[in-house]
Amino acid sequence: METSPQALYDRSRAAFRKGDLREAALFADQLVLATGESSQAMAWAARIRLAGRDWSGALAIVLQAIKKEPTSELHGLLGQTQVGLGEYELAEAAFSEASRLQPDYAPWKYQRALVLLRLQRDFEAMDLLRQGAAITPNANCLFRLAELELNYSDPTASLAAAERALTMEPSDAMGHTVAASGLQDLGREAEADAHWESARSLAKPDSEQVDLIRARYFVQRGDMDKGAAILEDLIDRYPDRPAAYARLAANKKFNSEDLKLVDKMTDLTESGQLADADRMQIEYSLGKAHDDLGQYESAMSHFNRANRLARRSIEERGGFNRDEFSDIIAIRKHVLCAESVAKLRRIGNPTEMPVFVMGMMRSGTTLAERILASHPAVQGAGEQSLWINADHRLTDFRAHRLNELLVHETSALYMRLLARYANGADRVVDKQPGNLILAGILHIAFPNAKIVYMRRNPVDNAISIWNTHIRTTTPFVNDKSNIVYAFKQYDDLFGHWKQVIPADRLLEVSYEGLILDRENTTRRILEFCGLPWSDSCLEPEKHKGLVTTPSVWQVRQSVYRTSVDRWRNYEPWLDEFRELLQGES
Repeated sequence: METSPQALYDRSRAAFRKGDLREAALFADQLVLATGESSQAMAWAARIRLAGRDWSGALAIVLQAIKKEPTSELHGLLGQTQVGLGEYELAEAAFSEASRLQPDYAPWKYQRALVLLRLQRDFEAMDLLRQGAAITPNANCLFRLAELELNYSDPTASLAAAERALTMEPSDAMGHTVAASGLQDLGREAEADAHWESARSLAKPDSEQVDLIRARYFVQRGDMDKGAAILEDLIDRYPDRPAAYARLAANKKFNSEDLKLVDKMTDLTESGQLADADRMQIEYSLGKAHDDLGQYESAMSHFNRANRLARRSIEERGGFNRDEFSDIIAIRKHVLCAESVAKLRRIGNPTEMPVFVMGMMRSGTTLAERILASHPAVQGAGEQSLWINADHRLTDFRAHRLNELLVHETSALYMRLLARYANGADRVVDKQPGNLILAGILHIAFPNAKIVYMRRNPVDNAISIWNTHIRTTTPFVNDKSNIVYAFKQYDDLFGHWKQVIPADRLLEVSYEGLILDRENTTRRILEFCGLPWSDSCLEPEKHKGLVTTPSVWQVRQSVYRTSVDRWRNYEPWLDEFRELLQGES
């Protein structure tokens, strides 16, 4: 039997092509020995393991090979192996090294970008997608780049990437939806309509997803009627599917003329045909419908069922660990004590551009941002996740220390992000509620930035969380006792921030004040941010900026007082939320 390296490779290759991975691996291992463990032979042996999803086998081979000859190919294979193992941080580092060793090879940039997207580091991924496209264009990566450019407020760049990708893959329905959205943002409506229709035609016979995307586009940009019309048509075409019902319910106020729609949703939940995730959507929608109709006992029954269904998936992922949550809060307070913050902020970026609006979710952060963004010197950036997604890298919880270099690098990246939204404005508002956990770091990074903390009646706030489909991985939101626990922890953390962040940089604002004493509270916020008065801030519902949060419908309405003391409608069914009453009567 021929045992030369070429013969062994040929036999391994032939077996691989036949799908016999066991035999292919056997000859590949012999090839490794015959070549004295050459990097090429080991790379081939690792590729076979990767094809068979033998991540551990591939990892052992690649790590051994890298010790002898750390080639770009081997680092790339290491990245692919670690993706298979779910070790995305390690995979990102491996692809980074592969790209450093072979900078003109686009696949390493693309694969690193895709890992960054898994890590929710979207803004960083964009740079790599652009670099890869400049070397070797790839339609799928260009479509992903187009989506990101649009999400980060550059419809011109988005359209350019989408059109370039469509020349390569003209029958990609989702690609046409991205092009349509970019054109719509640029005011080129006739061209946008052509792309929407192309997308629907290419997606037939099932064009539901295209129409859902189109409806979402219009709703997020304030054209509620056009979005609703698309959703109502979808319900007529697909009466047994939950998505359109859920989106329509979230973006309207139910009245007596909507009882047939309520009956349809009720029949759908009772059909026994829905998966848990789909039924959960409809239960939230029915809860909102009955709430709008003033039928609060029925509403709470639906909200309770929705949260029970949502809680199942959270429990499957390990649930909410109270001890771990409180430990993280305690470590933050220790690491970011008054002395450390005062020392570290001296090296922060002196810009006054960022305005951070934060607080417990559903506490009024969207309303505060809309008020500020209505000012002619301010732009809104929505909820940016850059800092949240960098959080676990910024603080070394084991060593109890801050990664100062990474804070500096993240600050520079964040300023690039804000520049996409600024459009000449003096201030840009980031209304990420979860930034509360990072307030001390944000003050270090931008010591002159203003931080607005929204505080709402805790029982109203808790009810609003309970009654809303929170589409995040936050693990406490579907259990009443956990929500109460999280409230107390966040309250304690905010008390700490008040001690370490100067009063002229941190302002506590009452949500009820914004509702019941709008002008005075708004003046207070503007003065705090160093902005002159503008009457436009009293009519935030007229601001046309993009809204992507669950508050998308509410912020398009004139400010209403029914959101204050709303908990009283649910008083008989508060359960654990009663602990948050704190003397309310």
